[in-house]
Amino acid sequence: MRSVMSCVSRFFTTFSTTGGGSAIGSAMIVGVCLGGLNALPAHAQSDKYIQWENWGELIPGDDGCTPQYATATHAAMSEIAARNAECGLIGFLVDHLLIPNELDTECRGPGGNTRSLLEWIRYGSIMEDDTFPTLRPFRHFYDPTRDRGLTDDVPFVYTSSLLWAYNDSGNDWDWVAAREYYYQYLTDSSARDREYACARLFRSIGHVAHLIEDKAQPQHTRDDAHGPFEGAPYEEYIGDLYGTAAEIDAMLGNLVEWNGATRRYSVSHRIPTFNVLPALDRNEEARHLTRWFKAFWDTEQYQGQRPFGGFSNTMGMAEFSNFYFVTDDTMFTGDERVSMPQGYTAEIPRVGQNDMHYFAYPTLGSLYTVDYPANLSLVSLGRVGEGVGSDRNVWFDDFGLYIPNYCTERTYEWDDDTGHARGRIGFFGTRHDPNNWDAHAEVLLPRGIAYVSGMFDYFFRGRVDVRVSWDDQQSAFVLDITNRSGQTLRNGTWELYEDDDNHSRHRVRRADFGSYSGSLGDGQTFQATFQRSSNNARPLTLVFRGGIGEEQGSAIAARAFVATN
Repeated sequence: MRSVMSCVSRFFTTFSTTGGGSAIGSAMIVGVCLGGLNALPAHAQSDKYIQWENWGELIPGDDGCTPQYATATHAAMSEIAARNAECGLIGFLVDHLLIPNELDTECRGPGGNTRSLLEWIRYGSIMEDDTFPTLRPFRHFYDPTRDRGLTDDVPFVYTSSLLWAYNDSGNDWDWVAAREYYYQYLTDSSARDREYACARLFRSIGHVAHLIEDKAQPQHTRDDAHGPFEGAPYEEYIGDLYGTAAEIDAMLGNLVEWNGATRRYSVSHRIPTFNVLPALDRNEEARHLTRWFKAFWDTEQYQGQRPFGGFSNTMGMAEFSNFYFVTDDTMFTGDERVSMPQGYTAEIPRVGQNDMHYFAYPTLGSLYTVDYPANLSLVSLGRVGEGVGSDRNVWFDDFGLYIPNYCTERTYEWDDDTGHARGRIGFFGTRHDPNNWDAHAEVLLPRGIAYVSGMFDYFFRGRVDVRVSWDDQQSAFVLDITNRSGQTLRNGTWELYEDDDNHSRHRVRRADFGSYSGSLGDGQTFQATFQRSSNNARPLTLVFRGGIGEEQGSAIAARAFVATN
């Protein structure tokens, strides 16, 4: 969520002064390490995996690209989401992959950095704002009313964050890439390569988490670029006071609470369950998106239509922030002449429906008038904005407005020239009313965290139960495999792996999955047999790679288990 244009201009300035080599300079939030590619297994050097990697250390201070919400708060939200008591990630790591130290387990990345799984998630959440070699922040926008990415202050339409997050040829850290790294982590022969793949896997889901978290900042859902002049005051405020998990815990009270005994967070907003799923357009179908994944962004209940009666079911994160909040360039842009609840009328210069900043909601009609003079029936509101460096707000005279906290910020000031109070509402370049930003945070942060928790669960939803027995007649193990994914496992292949004394991993060749019919519904069981090459006590790893529900081809279900005879 960094200020896009300021970072890019600073990046190019610094890059040009360094000559464009591998040393990028202070424009980056992290130091740069170009090593690691030669250490990749051969199949990871093809296609889009990995052409360039930054595995450097994080720079904790300001690099010229305000590291507020863009860095610290993203990492904090991802951390809380992973340790959310409702999230199944930790249980999956312990019970299904037999990783007893769960998120505290350390693994080394190709650049030589060793971090815990949680720190790799946090790292990916920060690195999604990296600007080299890809200008990633330009792809962090999604307008659900137009199903498109950033068009404001740029010469063309950038890829939306939805497509960027799931499957984009220029993104080494999207959902599809994470699937590949997950498979490598489970199946690569070399212990070193599996460790590298593990780092990539958890870094990747941190990148995807960042893109969902951005939808909890309304400028990213209302096509409102936040550059060096107007800035992003909400982000600045949140970065200052909500920059760590502990600060979010302290600032939000019982909305986000840490339990030291369980080492988990309770989050007031529940992990979303989508009863209404969106349609997929041709581009989304071509990239093999699933409707459930898209729903984290957009369920398409609200597509900018007016009138709109409200959401009857769980909405996407982008829908929520787009519909209920205004930003500096998009304040009440669907309004021109509005009847207020108490019978008064308000007028405001209208923005054309073809303008990128036209949004039907929120409306002034959703606000409440207070303290009107008795003889006042028509109020003229003037929209200030679009000038570089100016505050973006709506001025009003001689009356008051009650502004729901979902919407915007308000402030009043005395005008000596007119001898009466004037007020304004909107996003400001300075922090006129921090109480409003806190109100924003109380609504947006828990919801954004819950949606990221849901994404973690969705990624690792491929789950199976196994029951192992020994059959003397066949001189083989019998494996009863039950699908616990909540969706059908279809097509695809089943593989079984075991580790030798040197921790090299090999596929068990004498494994028979012939009774798998090509489709295994949730709760259904089929039987396989296998023979081990040794009788060591190391766990075996069962891997299914194919389709889970709507997700095609590369989805994975996995289970580690112990079998000795």
